[in-house]
Amino acid sequence: DVDQYKQWRSDKEAAEIDKQKQRGEFDKVLKTTVEKKDTEIAALQAQIQKTSIDGAILTAASSLNAIAPDQVSSLIRNQLRLNGEGVAEVIDTSGNPRYSENGDLMKPSELVGEFLTANPHFVKASGGGTGSTGNAGSSTPKAKTVADMVANWHTGGKAEYAKSIGNR
Repeated sequence: DVDQYKQWRSDKEAAEIDKQKQRGEFDKVLKTTVEKKDTEIAALQAQIQKTSIDGAILTAASSLNAIAPDQVSSLIRNQLRLNGEGVAEVIDTSGNPRYSENGDLMKPSELVGEFLTANPHFVKASGGGTGSTGNAGSSTPKAKTVADMVANWHTGGKAEYAKSIGNR
């Protein structure tokens, strides 16, 4: 059982610490405790960094219609880091913060936009231009044949025929 194993391991570590305390090995106890906590802190920081940075990239990539936001994230993740406040910031190849054209710190969404502009194959195709209409589901009038016009000669077929041949 996993829970029993964890409890056993915890009890064993506590017993080992007690033995070391009894022998006066306080430095060793302190060193072991600090190493354990440092490992836990490093793992948590890595998890927070991954979540914050990936979250910022995925949100921006999704809002900018990227085909595969997770691929975009994996390609530009190394261009972001967490600053002192725990906010994702864009960095250059030297590790210095990048600035946008207006002089402000570049945002992750601007980096994603820059990447998608340079790599348009990562962007979903648009639905069409301004004012464009598709023909899906609509009925397009079928062109009348000469036989149809002749059959309806007296009820408008004559005029349609004249119009089709250019009013000769």
